[in-house]
Amino acid sequence: MRRRRAILLGAVLGPCLLAALPACKPLRQPLGSLAPLGGSSGAGGTTTPPSDAGTPDGPYVITGTQIPSLPPEWGPCDPVAFRCFQDPKVPAAPAPASLFSGAPDPDPAQKPVMAYPLPGSMHPINSADITFQWRRALAVAPMAQTVFRIRLRRVNGDTFEFFAPCNHTSAVPPALDTQCVYHLPPGAWLDLAQTARGEILTVDVAGVDPDRAGSVATSDPFTISFSPEYIGGGFYYWSTSIQGTVRLLFGGRTRLPFIAAKSSSNPTLCSGCHTVSRSGSTIAFTMGDSPAAGVLRVAPTTNPDQPLFQPAMTHDSGTLALNRDGSRVLVSTSSGLVLRDTKTGAHLADVPPSFLGAPMRGYHPEWSPDDKSIALTLSAMGASDWSVSSGAIGVLPFNDGAFGPVEVLVPSGTDFNFYPTWSPDGHWLAFSTAPLGPLQTSYIQPNARLRLVNRDTKVVYELRNATSGLLRTSTWPKFAPASQAGGLMFLTFNSKIDYGFFLPNNAGGSPQLWMTTIDVRKLQAPTDDPSSPPVWLSFQDVRERNYLGLWAERIGCRGEGRSSVGCADHEVCDQGACAMVAP
Repeated sequence: MRRRRAILLGAVLGPCLLAALPACKPLRQPLGSLAPLGGSSGAGGTTTPPSDAGTPDGPYVITGTQIPSLPPEWGPCDPVAFRCFQDPKVPAAPAPASLFSGAPDPDPAQKPVMAYPLPGSMHPINSADITFQWRRALAVAPMAQTVFRIRLRRVNGDTFEFFAPCNHTSAVPPALDTQCVYHLPPGAWLDLAQTARGEILTVDVAGVDPDRAGSVATSDPFTISFSPEYIGGGFYYWSTSIQGTVRLLFGGRTRLPFIAAKSSSNPTLCSGCHTVSRSGSTIAFTMGDSPAAGVLRVAPTTNPDQPLFQPAMTHDSGTLALNRDGSRVLVSTSSGLVLRDTKTGAHLADVPPSFLGAPMRGYHPEWSPDDKSIALTLSAMGASDWSVSSGAIGVLPFNDGAFGPVEVLVPSGTDFNFYPTWSPDGHWLAFSTAPLGPLQTSYIQPNARLRLVNRDTKVVYELRNATSGLLRTSTWPKFAPASQAGGLMFLTFNSKIDYGFFLPNNAGGSPQLWMTTIDVRKLQAPTDDPSSPPVWLSFQDVRERNYLGLWAERIGCRGEGRSSVGCADHEVCDQGACAMVAP
């Protein structure tokens, strides 16, 4: 049987000090978007292959993609629609299609108003879960708008329709609640996304009051689009759910604990400053009960309980970056940059301060895709090992084991810059920027916004669509490693953007992980913005604080008998990497 492993790309580092943050107020979540995070240590869940698998090398059906295999829930509810779904809560009679055949409601106050998805956003074709959110008209009578049609229309005229009730963000809605949420059936959403991959669709939501037959109130239309290809690879991030790192095969609906605090994979309280090799083979992080006394720990992703060398007894690690195959780690502290061997922990080289333009020091490193350069935050005002109060973006050459003088791409001015990340082709760097000011640091910086610089021309572009306004702490960008048709690139970041009705007025609240699309074909002038409004990553829990998504080409795992250790449901460990299987 033909077998293929899931592959993609990788990334680097992360912040610390998050263990002390308070828990968020619990909220009811979008259906299907949550996965419980039980367990305590190590690589997370244990998946048993299908009952007919026989042995770990038995006849599983591996899909060869990272698109979940879910049956679409379409039904024959509207003979005009290309495809249609009717929620069981929607009365069968009169037929929903006939309810929406009336004239437009002439009162503009009756129009539903969309809150999510964001207009202009691009959605991965392998993300199965999305919760549409809209505000219906204030009820004058006890009923008002109770049946809704979510409609997506392709350029060729094909329509996908979902007939739905008004669900709420809490189990018991308040009187006259105008907030409606509806989690679309995941199989149908996936089928829609793959049918319309690479296309722009027009979206609207219409509401009817069964007591006002013949009048249809429809929202203003807006557009969303779908990625041309699925987004593959492994995704790691730090979450307060376990005070440590969780991970998933991107496209999966379940994320698993990976590096938890006070576990066999991390016997200390903190592991927030972390990095994963692009190959997905190795993870490294700064562990410690005191952030100022962190030490380096490096382990294979197939078994994080087994460090490759014994961590030191004294402080030797801050922010850090693994090269592509995980054989070297560049460690940054406020005292300097040190290159170390990951198999033995041996000291290989120091970066001479003169190469950084002393008194500048290097922070937040990330290796380029070809391992020939390292992006850095350059600062003479380090607030700690992981935070700066001034900053420029620079590139440090690395050739044949030797460093060279840094090249400054984005100097500091009235703003300071931090957290650089390489594009898949090595021609662009995304980073965060904030205004200089007293007591301002890069760490959890509320004024942070996202920007992009051309590696070759040094022209800087504002990513306004992705940042989604000021005071949102839009920071820690990380490129997904593979570009798609037309050169589209995907950038994840953590932000306090409002997530509809689940996280409203979120500027001072819960950071979540978001994804934007970068399309450099849009760049004709320095004022152009190549980013799209972002998409909330649906495997999260809004009751948690989630930071620093990192990418890797694969999720490392190991087989133990008939089990795949480190893989989620509907995945199997195939030659050391998790791969999706058909149900």
